[in-house]
Amino acid sequence: MSLRHPPALLVDLTVVAVALFDVAVHVHYDEPVRLAWALTASLALLLRRRLPLLTFLLTLPAVLVSDAVFAALAALYTLASLSRRRWLLAGCVLAFTVADMAPWSAPKFDLSEPSSSRIRP
Repeated sequence: MSLRHPPALLVDLTVVAVALFDVAVHVHYDEPVRLAWALTASLALLLRRRLPLLTFLLTLPAVLVSDAVFAALAALYTLASLSRRRWLLAGCVLAFTVADMAPWSAPKFDLSEPSSSRIRP
């Protein structure tokens, strides 16, 4: 019995769907900066076969500001499977690790208070 590979488009759409589910689970809708980066990262996965390094770079800010990391891990896996440059892969792994462990968080915008300072830490 021979196992057939699913079509590439189906695999890509499944990966994007899982990344969007990860965003839905980890990012709240009232955090616009985090949500924007996480959605950008999820949709960037559509580029992963043709531009794997750019895809990874587009997913990295989402790792920095949110807990939605599936898109970056999928992009990193694709980069590892398509690239023979191990120094580039090691640098990307290091960048992912630093971004994931960084204590930085996106600022929260409070639009309900009419004041000159709308950004809260």
